[in-house]
Amino acid sequence: AAIRACDEALLLEPSNAKTHYRRALANECLGDKDSLEAALCDLTQAEALGDQGAVVKAMMQRIRAELRKQNSAERRMYGGFLHRASLGGARENEDRVKSEREAEAAAASTNADLEKR
Repeated sequence: AAIRACDEALLLEPSNAKTHYRRALANECLGDKDSLEAALCDLTQAEALGDQGAVVKAMMQRIRAELRKQNSAERRMYGGFLHRASLGGARENEDRVKSEREAEAAAASTNADLEKR
């Protein structure tokens, strides 16, 4: 509800730094990655509009630290998963191609034997 109220207020007065700051606060409370990134955008806008410089900078540092923490947790959780999956897929493809070639060679050999008879 707070974010929606800020959205409406910004439609009426887009250059209101305090509203950008308040929407950033609301997004920070949600805490997910997308909300934190939206908060950083609002804080950048609030900073550009020149209101509450020290408070905005402190909040930006806090949000950046939280984003780094979340990114680090994601890397630990998925650590190398995509890399291993892509290697596994390549190996499976190589094995499939190799067995297809062997099957073709065996079939060609059988056909050659049959033609000789």
